[in-house]
Amino acid sequence: MDKSSRLGVGELVAGASGLLLLPVMFFDWYEVESGEGALGFGGQELFEANAWQAFGIIDLLLFLVAAAAIARAVLGATRAAPAVRAPLGLAVAGGGALALLLLVFRFLAVPDSVAPDVEGIDADRQLGLYLGVLLTAALAGASAPALLQFRRR
Repeated sequence: MDKSSRLGVGELVAGASGLLLLPVMFFDWYEVESGEGALGFGGQELFEANAWQAFGIIDLLLFLVAAAAIARAVLGATRAAPAVRAPLGLAVAGGGALALLLLVFRFLAVPDSVAPDVEGIDADRQLGLYLGVLLTAALAGASAPALLQFRRR
């Protein structure tokens, strides 16, 4: 059996991370609380936003990268030719790195769609955001060797 046709550890970790990232995108990523009269209302209001509600484009990128990582793992498990898996590995590595950078930015700066810059509105980061960053980092890190393999050819 050709060693290059086996499922690698990186493909397995990236695929598992992608598989776990999809449901995590429906977890609460932010919790927003408005103080008394912040939005013209009398009392405090509380709402949660998941990845689909909080982001405009980042959520689509996360979905595509997760789906590509899953597809790459499935192709590896079915022993597809490396020539088929290599371009997908590059897409997962590049897209995962971009998604991770954007998520870290949104971790540091809460999106205006969630909490506009208005006095009295506070946004708290929730479990979904932490898991999303962790899984995206695992996905991007596990896919990074695909860049090195492509470069050697």
